[in-house]
Amino acid sequence: MFIRKIFAYIPQLEVCSRILYKDYLRKRDSKIEKKYLKDHVPEQKEVSEFFNKLADKIGELNHCRGEILIVHSSMDALERAGKTADEILDFLTSLTGKDGTLVMPAYPFYMPQEIELKFDEEEEPVKKYNPKITPAWTGGLPNAMCGRPGALRSLFPNNTLVAIGKEAECMMEHNLEADVSHGEHSAWKYCSDRHAKILYLGIEPFHALSLIHIAEDMLDEKWPVKGWYKKQKYVIHYNGQTMEKECRVRKRFWSRYLTEQYCARKLQKAGLLFIGDIQGIPIAFINDCNKVTEFVLDSVKKGDLLFYRIPERYLRQ
Repeated sequence: MFIRKIFAYIPQLEVCSRILYKDYLRKRDSKIEKKYLKDHVPEQKEVSEFFNKLADKIGELNHCRGEILIVHSSMDALERAGKTADEILDFLTSLTGKDGTLVMPAYPFYMPQEIELKFDEEEEPVKKYNPKITPAWTGGLPNAMCGRPGALRSLFPNNTLVAIGKEAECMMEHNLEADVSHGEHSAWKYCSDRHAKILYLGIEPFHALSLIHIAEDMLDEKWPVKGWYKKQKYVIHYNGQTMEKECRVRKRFWSRYLTEQYCARKLQKAGLLFIGDIQGIPIAFINDCNKVTEFVLDSVKKGDLLFYRIPERYLRQ
């Protein structure tokens, strides 16, 4: 898409479009989109050979057997491949094998709060989380995976991961010692430290570059943007026990300054991100999560936040 290419080279334009959309056009576009979807139901051809070709492509890029594989997915796109969620999960676990670990984002769904997105963002009400029953908003595959025998979902209540395989228990063991989603003791950093691979299925990678936040949380107070976090209280229910947890979460205010297209282009140029498609279904692959984390840290040291274009008034002196 032409506009994406422009954003990839001029990140300031992407920021301007986000601010304009959030402040003025969101409600109008929502009505237009609903009407369009009602009147236009696209025809989609089944692509029965998708997973065979995907296995071949992964073999070309780098095998995943015995590795940690994080999968971001969209079941809406994958329905054309003619497989159920369970069949897709069987396929993915066959890629990692008995010595590997399959991981998916299983971000808890909390009822959205109507708060004004501003720099001095107010604290939201206490959120309740139960890893066994709180649904994930990240799609059909993560929800199906959470219900699988042997699946472990992190007790950390924000940007949660679910895992099956050899590393699952160790990955989740110390998560509650963290107070941020991607920093020390988090499941995300565990994966990065062990050079996890990332596969995007039916989804464009710039919509799901969660691993970028590992560098932010690792830097913590050294992150060059002031007021980055706000405090959020949770009540966690698990195995008949109840615990309270206060976390620091990134303010939603900062989302207006995201430069997703620019970041994806930089990762591609550095040889860290492969983007393609198979029979019209988008796929992408990152061979080493840790190399991306190091790339982001190095970019920040050079003054490029990569995933954001933050106005100077919010930067630390």
